[in-house]
Amino acid sequence: MRLFKDISNNPNPFWKILPEDWRIEIEPVWDKYARCSSVFGLLNDQELEAGLISFSTVSPDTMCYREYAESWFKRGYRYIGFVYVVESMRGQGLGREILEKLLQSTPKTAYWLSIEDHKLRTFYEKLSFKLVDKIPCGDSTDWIMSRD
Repeated sequence: MRLFKDISNNPNPFWKILPEDWRIEIEPVWDKYARCSSVFGLLNDQELEAGLISFSTVSPDTMCYREYAESWFKRGYRYIGFVYVVESMRGQGLGREILEKLLQSTPKTAYWLSIEDHKLRTFYEKLSFKLVDKIPCGDSTDWIMSRD
């Protein structure tokens, strides 16, 4: 049985499973975000298999469109970022499971997220997210999805 858990007080297991480029983006600046964000994990026998961060402020991956991101927070939305499933555990529905558990545990919370890979759109639409915008970010485009 997998356990959905808030691991904000000790996010180190999450940092350890992240790819290096993601880890160096969030771990060194975590002190800045710790009070306004929550780290959630999906654990199986104390092993972290998946994780994500829920932000209530502009996150490192949304800095390139800071004002746009701030507009979502002003409307009461939280941002879901750094959704990650351990590579050896992929294909087992853990990404869907951790997101469903987050949404079930916060039923009155509206969320938004960004995806760089447009192919992920269908995955998030199955969780009732809707594609609402696209915005340039550096040399790429982020696709913005939201769920009320």
